[in-house]
Amino acid sequence: MTIIPKQPGFYPFYDPYRGSDTLNYLRKIGVAVGLGAFYVLAQYYSLPDKMAFFRQYCWILGIIISTSMMALYISTDVFRHSLKIMDEFEGDALWFFGMLIGAVAVLVSIYMFGVQWAFVYKPYVQVIFLSWLAIPYIVAISVVLIPGLAVRRQVSYYKKDMASTLKQEEAKIYAPYKRFDEKEDEIIITEKKELNKELDRIQDDLKKLKSMRNSHIDGKN
Repeated sequence: MTIIPKQPGFYPFYDPYRGSDTLNYLRKIGVAVGLGAFYVLAQYYSLPDKMAFFRQYCWILGIIISTSMMALYISTDVFRHSLKIMDEFEGDALWFFGMLIGAVAVLVSIYMFGVQWAFVYKPYVQVIFLSWLAIPYIVAISVVLIPGLAVRRQVSYYKKDMASTLKQEEAKIYAPYKRFDEKEDEIIITEKKELNKELDRIQDDLKKLKSMRNSHIDGKN
């Protein structure tokens, strides 16, 4: 059974539903680039030493802001698509989210190594530096791994329960065959056709259930 809503009801403040649709991608790019450019200009003109803007890699922060904003827009569209296909397991969306976070993590790393850290010889400063460096990568991995382990357990329970239910339905459908010899031929043919349709439907559902991945970290069948 597929549930396909007319409009996926997920409209956060950064991508609201207005008129008959959300923002198109030209406007989304404009918003993302505009936010990054606003920061870059504000940072550049606020520094007494303009060359520090380049030496300290401050311009990378503008790219991070624009990239993060576009990542929000793209991941929102992927999430909306996932809402339309509730009976299909699309764990691949989480791989996509992980890669988006990984791209931001690379930009953060460039900035972290470009900035001149004061008191970097002190242990607590080194811990802070390594923490800021590692957190985006840890988040990128966690987005894929942690939900994957939880989903694998739940999907496994779901598949076992559904398989048991479908087999029970199949057993109930076979029962009417015993009464066919008490009825006329035309009635028997009609009922057999209906029962065969139900049996084919159950077999199709069992095949789909068997081919369903337990999680996005499992391979596709």
